[in-house]
Amino acid sequence: LQRIQEELRAKMPDAHRDFYRTLDFSRVEGDFFFVHAGIRPGVPLDNQTDEDMLWIRDEFLGSDEDFGKVIVHGHTHVPDIRVFKGVLCVNSGSPVFPRNLQRSLGTVAFLDIDDGRVHPWLYQLT
Repeated sequence: LQRIQEELRAKMPDAHRDFYRTLDFSRVEGDFFFVHAGIRPGVPLDNQTDEDMLWIRDEFLGSDEDFGKVIVHGHTHVPDIRVFKGVLCVNSGSPVFPRNLQRSLGTVAFLDIDDGRVHPWLYQLT
């Protein structure tokens, strides 16, 4: 893993690195709240901590709360794109560490956003 990280750092253009450093921990687009891991139930969206947005799992996934927006997240590997209780989980695996238990490179999930509508789809790596 360390070798891969070093290769990535060496090959990634500075402009890409700068772009990643400027990203926010979450983003609101219309009725959608995009976040890495999820959010803490009972806390308003604009008061979420960076720590929770990066790492929360069980409290978020086990919640029945109406968050006021559709929460689009990853962090939790699932075999397909899941929609439930106002939550859209888009994390079907990783191209470098597939968790779909197949002898392939895995899948990558994409979101097409058009006129406030989100269209998720999976791409099987070969």
